[in-house]
Amino acid sequence: ENYMIVNMPVRKQDAYRALELLEEYYNRLDSPEDKPLKNAIDR
Repeated sequence: ENYMIVNMPVRKQDAYRALELLEEYYNRLDSPEDKPLKNAIDR
């Protein structure tokens, strides 16, 4: 049980980092040919 509690903050950090990267990538999708991909990410 303790192992899980110790592990959680790291996993949360990784999740937040992944979200940041996705958001950064998402913000680069501005050209018209990227619209279908942007819509896919929105879903």
